[in-house]
Order: sequence, then structure tokens, then C-alpha cells
Amino acid sequence: MVPGPRVLAFGAYAVFIVAVVVIADVGDTREVFGFVKAVPLGDELGHVALVALADLAFPRVVRVGAVPIPVAATTVAALVVLEELSQLALPTVLGPGRPHRGRARHRRPGGGRPVDAPPPSGRRGRSGSTLAPVNEKVRGILVLVLVYAAALAGAGAAIRWGPALDPPWDAALADAVATVVVFGFSLGLRNSSAYDPYWSVAPPALFAFWLARGDASPRAWIAGVLVVAWGARLTWNFLRGWKGLAAQDWRYDDLETKTGHAYWLVSFLGIHLMPSVLTFVGSLPLFLIASRPDTPLSPLDAAAALVTLLGIGYEAVADEQLRRFVARRPPKGTWLDAGLWRHSRHPNYFGEITFWVGLSLFGLAAAPGAWWVLVGPAGMLALFLGVSIPMMDRRMIARRPGYAEHARRVSALVPWLRRGAAQSQAKDSQ
Repeated sequence: MVPGPRVLAFGAYAVFIVAVVVIADVGDTREVFGFVKAVPLGDELGHVALVALADLAFPRVVRVGAVPIPVAATTVAALVVLEELSQLALPTVLGPGRPHRGRARHRRPGGGRPVDAPPPSGRRGRSGSTLAPVNEKVRGILVLVLVYAAALAGAGAAIRWGPALDPPWDAALADAVATVVVFGFSLGLRNSSAYDPYWSVAPPALFAFWLARGDASPRAWIAGVLVVAWGARLTWNFLRGWKGLAAQDWRYDDLETKTGHAYWLVSFLGIHLMPSVLTFVGSLPLFLIASRPDTPLSPLDAAAALVTLLGIGYEAVADEQLRRFVARRPPKGTWLDAGLWRHSRHPNYFGEITFWVGLSLFGLAAAPGAWWVLVGPAGMLALFLGVSIPMMDRRMIARRPGYAEHARRVSALVPWLRRGAAQSQAKDSQ
């Protein structure tokens, strides 16, 4: 079977975006496989060719007032602009050669093991001018915007040109494609933390997609406001504590040390794909809400709203208490043992699971008898109890003398009365 022009056009641009953004921008942007160096304005000519190809393959035109807008060519042009912006952002973030975390890694002349060197203060772009240093966090946020814009474009392409699937499996395909796109950037940036915002960005996006295909009911408005509030707060909490692309979550660093050459396979399966599956399954109650707008409100909706709001608020308070504790620069070896953290070692995780339980209750209100919606919160609970909490506790015990006794007396997840002594203060190893 010979691929049609649509497949060829989409395939050509997919290869282009991966080659230029992930490979060329991470390496030397002045050479794209030697093409730019050999042909004056070669990269720009490639852009023009792709826009022309899209216009020929997809001649659909939409009129905005009296102005005709070619849909495909405009979409490709927008993606080209994103690629151009990335050539300004990524080199400034990464510097020459491989990306660095904290300090750049350079090779000795003639080979040999890498040695530490200070990251460069600037980088020459295509025009030869030196790019001025920008705040590391601002650069990182700009790159994340580009990453998730590309992921959204990939999800849209999967829905538009992928196989025709019934809901919600079409959204599952788009979610999988977006995950792969983000993983591609994580691999190119050598930093799996590029995926971290996906957890809080994907559910609102999925709900918006499902709502766009149906009618918004009162239940949908209530759940939608709560989901957007949860996603916005969690994303903001990540960004304000994030140090930029020079740093990666310590858990991923530990996995990289333990798994060696297999790390990126582990990263794809465990850090990218598995959380995407969990958030998609946890978001399926939102699909029930969007697809069944005629189901009247019931007392279960009130309970769902209260539980969801409780989860959002509880997690927000726990995160804020932890942020303030860290901001005070406590003595080495201490830990937070006050507020919500006095009766649970991980109250933020408890709030997160409570949020997903609330969404499941909304799903049951929309589709009474659909008990399978509880699979999502059960998966979240398994993730936190089986992976996240043990990993955090092992690190705390290794770095903070006395924390093992604290773990024995304080509940891991669900807030509960402390065992043993009634009074406890933060312990200091110094």
C-alpha cells in the first residue's frame, strides 16, 4: 500500500521536528546534518518546503471574516516558529555539547573521561551573535512550554490523522503520542524531569477534549472548575520549586545510577508511560461526566465535590507547610514534624489520592454502577504505597538519624494518632 500525501506530509514534518529540535538544537544548531552549513539559509528553505507541502497535501481553507486561512500551512508555520524559538532557548539552556546538570561535562582533548567545567556564560547562535545569559529557571520554563506545545501538536495529529477510534480510546491514543513526544524531549535534554508537569497538565486537557464533543452539564462545570484548580495549583507548585533544566529529580538520578545503560528504557516505562496510564485511567470519570450530561445531580455529587475539594486543599496546605519549612533552612538532619506532617509522613500524597477518589465519586454520580472508576484511585494508592513512599523513606532514614523511629510512630499516609510518645520535636543530628 502506497502512503497517501497526508501520511507523507505528516511523516516528513515528524522526522523534521525530531531531527531539528531534539537532535540539532541539543547539539550544534549551526549544523543540521551539515545541510545548513552547506546551503545558505538551508534550514529556512526546508521550512518553506514543508509549508508548501502541507498546503498541497491539505488544501482546506477556513475563512475568518473575509480572510482565507490555509489550515495545514498555518499549522506547520506555527510549528516552525516553535522550532525557531527552541533554537534560541535550548542552546542557551544547554550550552555546547551535551546538556549539563549543575556543571557542564566536557571531554578532554583527544578523548578520555569527562571533567567538570563551569557552564558557559553565553552561546553563539546561527547569526554568530552571542546569546546573553538568561535566568536558568526562565530558560527552563520556556523550554517546557515548547515541549508541551509539541506534545499537544502530536496529540492533535494523532486524533486528526490517526486511526478512527471510538471514545475514549481516541483520547488514549493522543495521550500516548503526547507522552512519547515528551519522552523524546526528556531524552534529548537528558532530563526526565521534563515529564513532571504532565501529571497535572494531562487531566484538564483530556476533560476539555471530552467536553468539546458534548454538552456541558452542571456536573461538568463543577468537576471542571475543581480539575482546573487542582492542575493549576499542582503545576504552579512544581514550577516555583523547580531549579531549571540543570537539575533533575533526585529519584531519577538514583534510578540512573542503579540501572546504568538501561536507564532510558526504565525512564520511558516507569517515569513516563506508567504515570500517563495512571492519570488517564484516573481521568476516565471525567469522560463519563462529559458523555452523560443528562444524568441529574444527586447527593453523591455533593459528596464528590466535598471530597475533591478536601483533597485539593489538604495537598495545598501540606505543600505550603513543607515549602516554608525548607525556606527557613532548617539544620541538617531535621525533618518537618508539625502541622499536617505531625500525623502523616506524606500528607501531600494523602491529599492527592483524596482528589482522585473525589473524581471517581463524580464518575459514579454520572454513571451509577460504574464501580470500575475506582481502579484509578486504587492504582494511585499502589503507586504511592509501593514506590514513592518507600523510596522517600529510605532516603530520609539514610540521611536523617532518628527518622526510622519517627517512621515507626507516625502513619505513612493516612493522618492518624501517633504511636508511642505523645510529644515529638524535630530531631537534629548535629
